[in-house]
Amino acid sequence: MLATSSDYLLRGSLQGLVLESALASAGMLVARSVDSSSLEMVVALLGAVLCGMLILLWRPLFDLTVWKSRRSPFVLDEDVRATIGGRLIGLVLGLGFGITVAAWFR
Repeated sequence: MLATSSDYLLRGSLQGLVLESALASAGMLVARSVDSSSLEMVVALLGAVLCGMLILLWRPLFDLTVWKSRRSPFVLDEDVRATIGGRLIGLVLGLGFGITVAAWFR
């Protein structure tokens, strides 16, 4: 089945949302369990965001730059860019959702 760039955008945003909400929730819950200050919670969230970016963005960035010759000919540059954009959108949305979920379990 041929997919459009919007399918890659939606798929990437859902992947980013799921991963970042789990990482942000875990970071907030761990930071709260050790009786930390607000600065330590910010550091935990920053670590969750950086870890999520590393996990989600390394492959599409390498596909777009270094491994361009090894990529499937059916995957266009626009599709890879849509995946990157969707994953970044998902990271932002997942961060907010993860903080909300962690606040429920307080």
